Amino acid sequence: MLRTIVGTVALLVFIAGCGSTDPADDLPTVAFTASELTGSEGGPTVAVTVRLTGEASDAVRVEVALDETAGTADAADLDGFSTTTVTFPAGSADGATETVTLTASADGLAESEETAVLVLRNPAGAELGTPVRLTLTLADVFDPDAVDYDAIATPQYGRDVQPLLVARCAECHGGTAAAAGLDATTWAALVAGSDAGEALIAYDPDNSLMIELMTMLPTDHPAYAAHQLRASEVAFLRRWIEQGAKNEAGELPYAGVGEGKLYVSNQMAGQVSVIDVANLVVARNVKFDAYGGPMETNPHDTDVEPDGSAWYVSLINAHRVLKVDAATNEVIGEADLGDTFKPGMLALDVQNGRIYAGRSFSDLSGGRSIFSIQRNGMVPTEVPVPYTRPHPIALTNDGDYLLSGSLADNVIASFDLRASEPELADQITVEGEQKAFVHYAVSPHGGVAALTSQLSRELYLLDISDPENLRILSVVGVGDQPWHPTYSPDGTKVYVPNRLSNTVSVVDVSNPSSPSIAATISDPGLSMPHGSAITRDGRRLFVSSRNQEGGYTPRYPFGDNALIGTVAVIDTQTNTVVKVIEVEEFASGMSIYQP
Repeated sequence: MLRTIVGTVALLVFIAGCGSTDPADDLPTVAFTASELTGSEGGPTVAVTVRLTGEASDAVRVEVALDETAGTADAADLDGFSTTTVTFPAGSADGATETVTLTASADGLAESEETAVLVLRNPAGAELGTPVRLTLTLADVFDPDAVDYDAIATPQYGRDVQPLLVARCAECHGGTAAAAGLDATTWAALVAGSDAGEALIAYDPDNSLMIELMTMLPTDHPAYAAHQLRASEVAFLRRWIEQGAKNEAGELPYAGVGEGKLYVSNQMAGQVSVIDVANLVVARNVKFDAYGGPMETNPHDTDVEPDGSAWYVSLINAHRVLKVDAATNEVIGEADLGDTFKPGMLALDVQNGRIYAGRSFSDLSGGRSIFSIQRNGMVPTEVPVPYTRPHPIALTNDGDYLLSGSLADNVIASFDLRASEPELADQITVEGEQKAFVHYAVSPHGGVAALTSQLSRELYLLDISDPENLRILSVVGVGDQPWHPTYSPDGTKVYVPNRLSNTVSVVDVSNPSSPSIAATISDPGLSMPHGSAITRDGRRLFVSSRNQEGGYTPRYPFGDNALIGTVAVIDTQTNTVVKVIEVEEFASGMSIYQP
């Protein structure tokens, strides 16, 4: 009997259990209708929808809240929104929805897109379904007209500069099809420049193309309308460039050595242009305002330390040779050569720690001296020579002898540098008409030197294997007024810029006793060519041009650049000009450093 009673009770319990339900099983669920939405600052409102699944016999409430521990947006980005409660009235049917309307604030700042993460929490009368988290992505909307650019004293690229350039310039200068090859949407692309060259030069807004295009184009130029910004925006961009045109990380354009630097004197502009050899753009313009304006300085020639740590420039009318730190482009030393000496060509004496300066073309004093300058300390010593107007100057490869010559006296000379003071070793006087010897190039193998003769339009090849017994090996006619020659690294060619012919003679000197003209290079970018330099591998030849008569037409007519100087980049395999780099007025002497 007892066993029966127990069994009956167990059965009753089982039946009761099958017939009952957990109250939670009857509850509806609430969830977002989507896990992702998009919007934009200052754009249309964003509707965030919550759906009820299942019938609600009683009212259902759930909080929609901003999770500020996730995402990048905060309440201020959503017009102060932090949380709200959604209510479904009692009797709401399955599938009913309620909407929360959000507004993304336009903060006037240029930013990358932001994300706001919304969550459902604290349900009442329902359970949470899925999804309960929603990511709202807000696109940045930037209006440059709403920004007070005059108030930004220290522009930052990412926060200030990039948004302005994107807003004003990206329509034409953005992406792979950017006009003239200039993409203004990123720092790296802007620094890389256009098809023509650099768009900006750090610290030099006056000579930065992007500023010139914004301020100096004639109103009838086809590109005029596309490059107009408000005056405050242009002034702001000028400040950024003036402060170095740094990126968000504080990096300067072309700050490193890279594949090398080319130092080009711009004589009438009073500055030296530093060209990045790898990218073929002007990386810096170094001015010498402390010594006067362009006409008071007149930088003519440059030379550079073998390790690239410093470079030198002769200032004709300031009567000085300056030493410049290559990392900062700050003057770190100067040699004052006196009021009657106008320095021209320079020659670095690697072996003995000196640099030598000859006299400029414009030095008409009839002086009979050059200067030897201790590079450490820049202490000058005047060295007498037995002829007037000593202009060309070079060192033998072993550094034991100095080669010199005269613009006026048809003299070629050598000096022994092994003594305590330079001593005349040999001297040749060339008979006949005035030659006006301009400049030397010494063969990389030694033993032979090339010397240009301006007035006779010739290139002299000299045997300097014994500098105490100089000997003329041969003379070959080149163009009109040959200027600064350069040897190819293999010693088989000499490149001669011809100032009045607007050409470069390629002279085959594989047999220096019987040279010949291998080619003559001409190009609109060669307009009164002056200086030359060549890369270590011999593939690129650089030739500076004065353009004093306006033979070269600048890419843009800015009104003050008709006589702009150039550097032609020549492919020595094809003897063609592959690029013309516009520098400043009267590009003259140059030197190259490659690590």
